[in-house]
Amino acid sequence: LRVSSHGFVVVFPFIKSPEQDTHPWVTNTDGTYVIKAVEFAASATQNQSSSLYDKIDMSNVVLAGHSMGASDTIMAASKLDAGTAKAAIAMHPGLCGPLGPPPCFGIIGCNTWLEADLEKLTGKVPLFTTTATNDAAFRPAPNTAAEELVCFQGGMNGTGAFAQFSSEACAEDGDRDPFPDGGHNCPLKFANGSSPEWPWVLTAAKLYGQQNGNPSSQCYSLLWGDTADSLKSSPNVDLVELVPSSVEFKFK
Repeated sequence: LRVSSHGFVVVFPFIKSPEQDTHPWVTNTDGTYVIKAVEFAASATQNQSSSLYDKIDMSNVVLAGHSMGASDTIMAASKLDAGTAKAAIAMHPGLCGPLGPPPCFGIIGCNTWLEADLEKLTGKVPLFTTTATNDAAFRPAPNTAAEELVCFQGGMNGTGAFAQFSSEACAEDGDRDPFPDGGHNCPLKFANGSSPEWPWVLTAAKLYGQQNGNPSSQCYSLLWGDTADSLKSSPNVDLVELVPSSVEFKFK
């Protein structure tokens, strides 16, 4: 509801099934199932027997995911034709290759994204990436966030925002017990409007999925500006990097 109540149709792809996907060995990091979700949405909105018939605007697609889903978002956005999506939002993605995790294995191939994939993505759509100083999913904190920033910087080929939320803002509070909601799982927080991350994720999604990136909009000012209520001025962030510093992504 935190997304659909804002006027979005949310399509969540399963790899095998809701039950089987709970197993840690069921993974996908090459974007295949995010692409399948886009294809499903395109088919459903044209199918008169579908409950989603004529309800999805396929000219305003935003890709988003957390953790493995964030890596999938990066890979899907890098592979999809330009114009398929309006933006990509990657919350706490896996680290870029070749080390990952998961790592690249020479001729066997890569199971993670590379900076070259991010270059393809940001040549097509704006990217919004989030992480947290106390994210310890892939390296001891604060090194996960530091390496995610290096990956972000190394792959920029267009418009992107990187937000590193503070350890205090992303501290574990037990509110989602038995699921953790601190550090790497900061996007799972639900109290206070799902602060600190989701208000900014929704801002990015609305800006590109509903307002066509309009530089005169309030969402644009919040995400890319430097006013007191902007992302850069938020007390919940330790670091914000905007590329370029003055941004206007023009869509056809």
